[in-house]
Amino acid sequence: MVTYFQISQIITDKTINQVKAGYEHRIKNIDSDFQIIIDAARQLTLSNDIKEISRPNPATFISSLKRIYTNFSQAIPSNQLISFRCVYFENSDFYVADGFAALQKKQDFYDSHINYADMNYEEFQAKIDNATLPLEFWPLKTIEHDNGYTQQVITCVQSLNLSSKSHGKLKFIWFIDTGKLIDSINIPEFEGKVKFACFNQAGELLFSTDSLVENRSELMFNYYAQADDTPKQDYKAFLFQSTVTGLTYWIQIPDNVIMGEINEIAIVFLTLAVVALVLLFSFAIFEMRLVHKPVNDIVNIFFNDKSALKHGNPYMYIKDHISTLIEENKKLSNKADYYKSIFIDEFHSNLIKGFYSGKDNLKTILDTLGLNIQGTAFCIVAAQFYPANKNNPGKPLSLVMVQPSIIDSLVDAISMHGQCIKVQEPDTVLLLYCHQDNYDPKAAINGIINTYQANVRSNYKIQLIAGVGQVYSQLYEVYLSYFEAIKALEFTIVDMRPVINYEDVGSISHMYYYPQDVEQLIINNVNNGASEVVLDIWNNIFFKNFVETTLCKNDVSMLVNEIKGTIIKLSNELLPDECEERALINNIITTHIDASNQPEKINIGMNMIIKRLCSIAKVSNEIMAAELIGEIKSYIIEHLDDYNLSLKSVAEKFGFSEKYFSMYFKKYANVGFSDYVLTARIESAKKYLVNSNLRMIDIAQKVGYYSENSFYRAFKKYTGVTPNQYRNTYKRAF
Repeated sequence: MVTYFQISQIITDKTINQVKAGYEHRIKNIDSDFQIIIDAARQLTLSNDIKEISRPNPATFISSLKRIYTNFSQAIPSNQLISFRCVYFENSDFYVADGFAALQKKQDFYDSHINYADMNYEEFQAKIDNATLPLEFWPLKTIEHDNGYTQQVITCVQSLNLSSKSHGKLKFIWFIDTGKLIDSINIPEFEGKVKFACFNQAGELLFSTDSLVENRSELMFNYYAQADDTPKQDYKAFLFQSTVTGLTYWIQIPDNVIMGEINEIAIVFLTLAVVALVLLFSFAIFEMRLVHKPVNDIVNIFFNDKSALKHGNPYMYIKDHISTLIEENKKLSNKADYYKSIFIDEFHSNLIKGFYSGKDNLKTILDTLGLNIQGTAFCIVAAQFYPANKNNPGKPLSLVMVQPSIIDSLVDAISMHGQCIKVQEPDTVLLLYCHQDNYDPKAAINGIINTYQANVRSNYKIQLIAGVGQVYSQLYEVYLSYFEAIKALEFTIVDMRPVINYEDVGSISHMYYYPQDVEQLIINNVNNGASEVVLDIWNNIFFKNFVETTLCKNDVSMLVNEIKGTIIKLSNELLPDECEERALINNIITTHIDASNQPEKINIGMNMIIKRLCSIAKVSNEIMAAELIGEIKSYIIEHLDDYNLSLKSVAEKFGFSEKYFSMYFKKYANVGFSDYVLTARIESAKKYLVNSNLRMIDIAQKVGYYSENSFYRAFKKYTGVTPNQYRNTYKRAF
């Protein structure tokens, strides 16, 4: 499940109402901030009746939490707002942060490390995923309403001899407050081996598993065989990972503390609810096996007795038994839903393993699952959902955030032309389509998806995209269609088109255009401030990559990274590390260049950046040129008596070619080199004529003329009078 801050939280309607009531009591204008909290709740809840999905800006969300905590933390205890408790172990000290106080301190930490304006959602999520949390949380003794949590955790962790030297910091991974919804939460499958123990508040070992277990079912039975005397209650569970050993620890409070150890963790979706859920699960199993035969059948299904699957449609079989169970005993309905989810998880997992492992293994798995599949053609459709009306959709929605009816209606629509078996991954729906009528299967699928996509976008504000693998005449060849559908899905993501067939992928370019010499041309012309030239170069790059062809998702991503690299090079050359212009350019990168599935936004962003950088370079060049021209003019004045003073000699002196220096001097001095030297010599000669009694030959030599005649000709041509006439006129006046 995609979660906010990698924290899986359950926020019930009751909690939301409490928040709203407390907020209204304290603050009059509540609509804006409260809506942010509601949006967050909708993302984090496991309830299927949440119909609107939105993703608040991370910075806005955190600031709202801080503001709410400040204004009514006394009116409503933090554990009634969003139950959140964070623990970590370092140098024999244990720290706990409670409720919104934890988020408040976390914000303080991120304020010094993250500029939200320069970061998109994926980068922000990655920062949080990789952070060791918390870093500077308050010691538990400073937290009010502690209720003895500190001593419980200290005692139990010490019982396991978890020292900071051997384990380092415990990186906080996940938290969940199970409350009374304990029975309705799914426990995902996990990889690796598990061993755990249960302690009481005094730190005394109550029991532990005798050996490592390798799967969810074995974990439950192994644990509950020893847990009969453990009272039923609500739990809070935490998951931490050692930064030294890589081991993962479960900590569960308040009345019992349960810890586990998982070697070679390869899980992202192992929630901390597993420890809390199993406390009630064992009792239900033993109790129902004695009393309720329907439940007993369901238990057999996911404990490797596949006979129940021989009834044709396994989903209908499960549904029938669960309906019977609910009628017989309403109290066990939540457990029935839970068993159903376990079965479906295993069903999905096994079928996907078949897709991955080839023809023979797929045949074995399909036979084992007992699926009655018939058809004349077979293929895989891979579908994902994104928020509609978003400039940068980012990652696909987790399927727990999509109403089941939306997915089911897609299955029903495709089933009109044949059998359709749904298999779900965390963010992708896979449809095994078995064509059974006379229509062209590809035409049928494409028509259905295009129609369905428009309907979903209009009614639910969700964007559907789909990749379709090739059609195969044999069912056991459909594993090839699986890989083709996933590949086609990557190409649809680039421009968010509704559907693309794998056959069309061959016409799509697998190489982007951005050669090194073109990048150097961009750099050179930006440094010269030639914005029009750079824009022409960029327009050609954009045309070749996004108009003339269509790139795959991976190539677009690599092209974007190279473009960003060029921008960073130029920024480093032209701008100081911390300045307003650099911040503006970084923001454009975040909002436009990183939008790799929206070529038009990339184009707009590059146009904005090119104009800004060229403008900066032009101003910088003019300032530098003014300083350099001043130095050149001073050099010319100081060397007027040099007969060899020439364009070539001055160009060599200042490191220019003769041709470029002539152009450069005229551009920034607004006068040609020869005209400037002539003017300087004549103006200097005028001063000598008026202010001294030097002979004409001496004045001529001082201003760079080797003969009196050449001086006379140049002076008269420039002033209209001879040197003697000029001296007689202006010296008498002086």
